[in-house]
Amino acid sequence: MAGPEAQVEKYLEDTIAELGGTCLKFTVPGRRGYMDRLCKLIHGDAFMVEVKRPKGGVLAALQAEKRDELRAQGWRVYQVKNRGEIDDVLQQEIARHGAA
Repeated sequence: MAGPEAQVEKYLEDTIAELGGTCLKFTVPGRRGYMDRLCKLIHGDAFMVEVKRPKGGVLAALQAEKRDELRAQGWRVYQVKNRGEIDDVLQQEIARHGAA
C-alpha cells in the first residue's frame, strides 16, 4: 500500500482530473528543490503544489528557497499535507478564475 504522502498526492491528482484540469508530476533534470506538481484547472492559470507527509512533513531549506523564488516571479505555490488542505487550495484556485 502506498504511504500517506503518496495517498495525498493521488487525491490531488484525482481531484484536479475530476475538475477537468491537469496535475503533472514535475521534475527539472539537474535541478533540485522544485515543487512536486505542476497543476492547472480548466479555466485557470498554472500553479505549483508541494505534497508533504501528513505528520511532520516540512519543506527542505532548498525547497523553501525555490518556493520563495517562484512566488517572487508571480507563481502561486502551495504546500499541502492532507485532503482538507488540497480542497482549500482548489477552492482558492476556482474562486480566482471561476473555474469548474
